[in-house]
Amino acid sequence: MSFDEALFDEVIEKREGATSTEIRRFVETLLLPLTDAECDRFAETYSYDSGDQLMPNAELPRKYLDLLRWSNGGEFRSGRRTISLWPTGGPNGVRMTNLDYGIPKHAPGLLAFASDGGGNFFCFDWRSSGRVGFAALEVGGPPAGFWPIETSFLEVLTSNRRITELCD
Repeated sequence: MSFDEALFDEVIEKREGATSTEIRRFVETLLLPLTDAECDRFAETYSYDSGDQLMPNAELPRKYLDLLRWSNGGEFRSGRRTISLWPTGGPNGVRMTNLDYGIPKHAPGLLAFASDGGGNFFCFDWRSSGRVGFAALEVGGPPAGFWPIETSFLEVLTSNRRITELCD
């Protein structure tokens, strides 16, 4: 699937798309165990162990990777839902942001890939049935709550509902 601006009600910030090399490196990096340097960086906060996994050995949804090829990070709105998509790398990328918020420690089996700009994360969920699901995760210290949400990646992107409406 190719993405374009017509998918969203508003494109707040579109970035240059990730290259095939960046996508390959991104996927490989997510599957790597945590390094000693990463564990040391977060030692006071989350007590990660060297060798902990960021995500299970599972495939990311193809449509998600297609979205990254279209815009490697950025911000989009559908109705009342804002999606702040994290890039494939860097200090605000998927790996570092998941580590910064302690998701591998407090919500194993989830991988956050975007936020709503208000302290809630959109996540892939591999905890049941071996298939990827989609969830909302409220954060603030250890994740405060977790709610299954839409049934497809496109629904995550285009639903008119705010995450907070799903969590009440």
